[in-house]
Amino acid sequence: MRQYNKTIMEASFNETMPESFQQDMQRVALNLFESFRDKINADRTRLQNEYDAKHKEIGELMSEAQKELHLAQEKLKEQDAQIAKKDERIKELESLLAEQTKTNAHLTKRLEQQSDDKQQAILEAIARLGK
Repeated sequence: MRQYNKTIMEASFNETMPESFQQDMQRVALNLFESFRDKINADRTRLQNEYDAKHKEIGELMSEAQKELHLAQEKLKEQDAQIAKKDERIKELESLLAEQTKTNAHLTKRLEQQSDDKQQAILEAIARLGK
C-alpha cells in the first residue's frame, strides 16, 4: 500500500512539474549520485592505501621480531651449551675433590699411625732408659 501511494504521489508530482524542472532535478540527482560515488571511491582508495601501509608496517615489525626471536634462541642455545660444559666441569671437580678427600683421609691416617708409632717408640725408649 505504501509503495502504491508513493508511486501515485511521484506520478502526480511529475505531472505537475514542468519538464525542464524535471530534467534539472534528474541532473542534480545524477550529479549528487556521482559526487557521492566519487567520494566513496576516494575514501575506499584512501582506506585501502592506509590498510596497505599498516599491513606493510606490521609485516616489517613481525619480520624484525622474528629476527630478534631467532637471535635470542641462538643465545639461549649458546648459554645452555655453556651451562652443560660448566656442569661437566663441576662434576669433574667434584670427582677430583672426592679423590683428594680420600687421599687426604688416607694420609691423615698414615700420619696418625706414624705419630702413634713415634710416640710409642719414644715411650719405649724412655722406659728403657728408666730401667
